[in-house]
Amino acid sequence: MEFERRIGLAEDAFDKSETIVDALMGTTDEPAPTLDEVRKLYEEHNEAGMTGMSPEQLRKHKNSRLSAIE
Repeated sequence: MEFERRIGLAEDAFDKSETIVDALMGTTDEPAPTLDEVRKLYEEHNEAGMTGMSPEQLRKHKNSRLSAIE
């Protein structure tokens, strides 16, 4: 039912906007990550490198990275 509704809307918008059609069909590209998301992605990627750090070392590591992106 939802798919049929989207197809109908996409057919109506086909000549007007490719962006609308892509959005309706779910074929738009994934947006680039924001700065906050980049920080989270970095932390996930570098998680193994932070094992064994004391809470103070983790704080200093995190703060230096945060100040670099602000």
